[in-house]
Amino acid sequence: MNLSMAIIGYSLPLHDDYARQAIYRLVRNYQEIYWEEEMLGSRKSPLALVDFRPSEAELRSFKLRYGFVDWTKSYCCMDGFKRETLRVLFPDSR
Repeated sequence: MNLSMAIIGYSLPLHDDYARQAIYRLVRNYQEIYWEEEMLGSRKSPLALVDFRPSEAELRSFKLRYGFVDWTKSYCCMDGFKRETLRVLFPDSR
């Protein structure tokens, strides 16, 4: 029932199946359950993925690792964690 979710700076290493399993379940639940419904006057925001992937090859690799993500329900910030990223993660704060 969370209205927002972010994954910041986690490369999801192939050897860490336990982390992959947990993140898979969290992301799938977030993006599939109650996605269209309004809760407490709000709707879920896109899943935010923040990392530093400056080249197209690195971005493709990242998206392959996170292949279970519904990219139509996501926001990617692949130029690192910056002040603009905070505005996306916390749009209602000043």
